[in-house]
Amino acid sequence: YGTNFMDFDQRGDRVMLYPAGLEKPWSTLFYIQKNHNSNIDTFTNNLSSNADSTAYVARVYYQNDSLDSGLHYQYTNNATNGTLNPDGSWDVAKSAPLNDAKQQVTAYAKYKMDNYFVNGELTHFFGSKDYVAAGTLDRNYNSYAGMLQVGAKVDALTPSLMYFYAQGQDVTKTSTNGGDITSALGNAGTGDQFEPLYILTGRHTGMLNNEIFNGNTLNMSTAGVHAIVAAADYVVSPQLTLHGAIGWVKADEKVYVDPADGKVKAGLDDAYGWEYNVGAAYKLLDNLTYEAHFGYLDTGDYFNYNSTTDSTKSIYILTHSLTMTF
Repeated sequence: YGTNFMDFDQRGDRVMLYPAGLEKPWSTLFYIQKNHNSNIDTFTNNLSSNADSTAYVARVYYQNDSLDSGLHYQYTNNATNGTLNPDGSWDVAKSAPLNDAKQQVTAYAKYKMDNYFVNGELTHFFGSKDYVAAGTLDRNYNSYAGMLQVGAKVDALTPSLMYFYAQGQDVTKTSTNGGDITSALGNAGTGDQFEPLYILTGRHTGMLNNEIFNGNTLNMSTAGVHAIVAAADYVVSPQLTLHGAIGWVKADEKVYVDPADGKVKAGLDDAYGWEYNVGAAYKLLDNLTYEAHFGYLDTGDYFNYNSTTDSTKSIYILTHSLTMTF
């Protein structure tokens, strides 16, 4: 949906509805998705809630030859189990139920005019986590994320400039004081297929990408991100395309998660560093392409966490792949 930014792989049983009646360029989509279904013996466990996770989605699109745009709304209810004691209190050892209702509004637009193009997306998360357990403060979701890219096609060269942002967790807002959950990425990262940089957003590192790993390596999703990426693709021949990119990236919040107690704490610095990429793609057949990518990250002091004695190291990545399409 929309751009690749903040798009995540989702699996679940889905009931979809495509209403008729709207004429082009307008269209809509509605669906209900069961992310997780929990069937538990309520007589044995004496449960009064269930651990189902269900998403309700509504979308509207406006699409013509030059503009692809849309508005997305999602309500996700993540319930957890709770065990009720005979006296009506909740069994703390087995947890109390949690009503985790997270809402999302996303607007996107992809516009092209002659040889120029602009892609943009803006997301706002809101909602609440309501705890039944006594002494546990409720918390609200309140965060933003966005991406803007501009570029042009000049003969065989396609340069572009991108900025993307995801809000990090404010270290002063914790579960202890009932502060807002301000991390836009959670543990998910910036999207499975969103890879403007091979290392920081690449699927093989898990730093800000959750395709293979959890998307929160070194707690970077918790810290959020500001990034500026300049890139260019050059078509050498119908078979060979070259790619280059340079990016400056920093955390939105100077935070890290202390492994000793699992709490979000203030870090030493917010600089992720500078990243440099080069790559090539060669089309062996119409449906068979070989790619080779090299990335170098000159790491910033964010990777020291809160230590003044640690020394950050440069990070390199070299990948190659053979892709067949059908």
